[in-house]
Amino acid sequence: MTTSIFFRLLRVLPTKSMKDVPKGFVAVYVGESRRRFVIPVSFFSLPYSRVLMERVTEEYGFKQEGGLRLPCDEEYFQDIMVRYYGKQFKKKDVPKDL
Repeated sequence: MTTSIFFRLLRVLPTKSMKDVPKGFVAVYVGESRRRFVIPVSFFSLPYSRVLMERVTEEYGFKQEGGLRLPCDEEYFQDIMVRYYGKQFKKKDVPKDL
C-alpha cells in the first residue's frame, strides 16, 4: 500500500509540530527512524494498545523525552492501524510476537 493511499484511508497524519495535533489525537513516533504519526486517542482503548504500552515502559521507561515512541516498525504499525480503521481489529488479532 502506498503512503498516500494509507494516509487517505486511515486519516493518520504525519506532522512536524505539536501545532498540527488536533483535539482528540496524539502524536507518536514509530520505528528506528522515529517517523511521526498523529493517531486518534481511541487507539489506546484497543486490546493491542495495552500490550504495546507495556513494551513502551519496558523499553523506554515512563519518562520519554521528545514524545511517545512506540516499539514496533512502521510497516507493523500501519498494519495495526489498517485493522483498527477497517473495523477488523478484534481481540483474537492481537499479535503474539510482542
